[in-house]
Amino acid sequence: GYWTTDHLPVNRGFHGHLGFLGGGESYIHGLMTRCGDGGIADMWHDHEPAVDLVGGDFYNTNFFTSGAVDAIKNRNSSKPLWLHLLHQAVHTGDHRSPPEWEQWPGQPDYMSALHVLDDGIGNLTAQLRESQLWENTIFMLSADNGGDCGYQSGFASNFPLLGRKCQSYDGGTRTAAFVAGGLIPAALRGTTNDDLFHVADWYHTLSKLAGVDP
Repeated sequence: GYWTTDHLPVNRGFHGHLGFLGGGESYIHGLMTRCGDGGIADMWHDHEPAVDLVGGDFYNTNFFTSGAVDAIKNRNSSKPLWLHLLHQAVHTGDHRSPPEWEQWPGQPDYMSALHVLDDGIGNLTAQLRESQLWENTIFMLSADNGGDCGYQSGFASNFPLLGRKCQSYDGGTRTAAFVAGGLIPAALRGTTNDDLFHVADWYHTLSKLAGVDP
């Protein structure tokens, strides 16, 4: 989204967008700390920089979870909702410990960051149920790549797959994922599938389920 304004999410099919455009956001929301940017603020709301949202000490995982919950609460109930939530947690590099009240005593920052992410997903699904949407929902959760074992972090393991993040081996490109929600046929709930499914297939499959010609 950062190349030109034509590439912003709101100019490529999304009705609304809140998030960063670069590839190295800090866990302090809106502060870019990688790629040589030296702490340049990076937070956009639809077509403009989200100047009013940058600043303060808001932990990013909580920030995006809150935004997603608000989107469900304030949705247009006359239309289907597609909610695309891209948490950066958990990620190697700048984990930054979560707020003190959400830290696991004696555990690495990585584990505390994962704990906050887990709570956030729970808050999201709870809101879907409260809004009476869960039974009409397809909920998908997936990692974006294999673990970064032995490179920046020692927490990850892709065994028995070969390779890691940034490599084209299975260990770098094959991830765990699950699908839930009330629209999943009862016969498929609780089952596992070890077949390959490419991320590019999601768009076509979901468009068909929604009755849209992709």
